[in-house]
Amino acid sequence: MKIKYDKSSDAVHIEFDETLEEKLEYDHIDGEWPININISTTGKAMGIEILNASTILSASLLENPENFKP
Repeated sequence: MKIKYDKSSDAVHIEFDETLEEKLEYDHIDGEWPININISTTGKAMGIEILNASTILSASLLENPENFKP
């Protein structure tokens, strides 16, 4: 799993370990929260994008996303 915080867009990107083939095409689900779930064409969850991350997540997590433990 890879976790990255993009400060300029205030978004956290969480990518799950999947094969490259699975990552080539995906769709996403938009909900009421500023969270998108990326789904492969075969229906597997590929990752999560959290928008407006600084309003949802702690500053310590955003500063050190590699310390995130699911």
